[in-house]
Amino acid sequence: MTDVALRRLEKSFGRTPAVRGIDLDAPAGRLTVLLGPSGCGKTTLLRLIAGLEEADAGEIRIGGRLVNDLSPRERDVAIVFQSYALYPHMTVFKNLAFALKMSGMRRAAINARVREVAKMLQIDDLLARRPRQLSGGQQQRVAMGRAMVREPQVYLFDEPLSNLDARLRAQMRAEITRLQRALGTTMIYVTHDQVEAMTLADHVVLLDRGRVAQAGPPLDIYNRPANLFVASFLGAPPMNLYETRILGQVDGAVLVALPQGALARVRIKGRPPERLTPVTLGIRPENLLLGDAAPAADTLDADVTRVERLGAQTHVVLACSDMQLIAIADGEARIAVGDRIRVHLPGSRCHLFDIAGRAM
Repeated sequence: MTDVALRRLEKSFGRTPAVRGIDLDAPAGRLTVLLGPSGCGKTTLLRLIAGLEEADAGEIRIGGRLVNDLSPRERDVAIVFQSYALYPHMTVFKNLAFALKMSGMRRAAINARVREVAKMLQIDDLLARRPRQLSGGQQQRVAMGRAMVREPQVYLFDEPLSNLDARLRAQMRAEITRLQRALGTTMIYVTHDQVEAMTLADHVVLLDRGRVAQAGPPLDIYNRPANLFVASFLGAPPMNLYETRILGQVDGAVLVALPQGALARVRIKGRPPERLTPVTLGIRPENLLLGDAAPAADTLDADVTRVERLGAQTHVVLACSDMQLIAIADGEARIAVGDRIRVHLPGSRCHLFDIAGRAM
């Protein structure tokens, strides 16, 4: 199995920096997701690994081998693009076999390899069809198969599911996960969709303006964001954030001011800051306790300003003085716009960020 390591990698287009001194490790045999908003550098990073762009500085190593000066073919990687890029005049079989034929592989070996991959992707009954006769999901499977027949060291995926509808995206996520487990090959997958990242990844690298904001297992990043960008980017609805001040400490917890004289009791890792230090308090919508579920102590009374019923869940938008909150309630919750409701922010589920946006 092959790992991918980037060290101090930089790339600019004219005066616009796209990748800024990135250090990154994609573990061997795992699926690493490069996640972030548009313009954060994730596709540029993938193209640098593939050799489709030349780095301005830094090192790219695949399986320990420095590949900066190697061509895409010499790097032994395969890339699946957002556009399927299939040859429209060729059958599925010929699309899959093309790269093998160009490499000089014997016809019998090509036939065996193509049929093996087609069976794995469940497109073995489509080999005689042309791309125009296929659905979007089938075309994406063919595009994946064209990469798989080569048996590269590393697979690279550049937002491959963006052209599919929601149901097909869910199906293809399951297919990609199944294939990665079956093949055991290193995969690097680019997306701006946090659902794809959370469901697919063994390892997530969240990018912000050409730099790594945080990297690690998906749930670690979700539950322990390193900074305000990570906290606000991951989660739907996003984390509630409130600018406030430290009022003191008690029993090892920091006391944070809330509207109506309420407090949040938050434990932090480092040394407690001084009284009246400005901080940002964060709590995810699913961690707020509403109504009868809220304990009597340290609660707020908030007005319901919007209710969004999504079936299994209800999203509740709340206003309390200068504090705006989104909470997730049960799908059958009896809550209506105009209600006044009790809200509790459990200190054990709260996050604190300093004035520079770093987690405390």
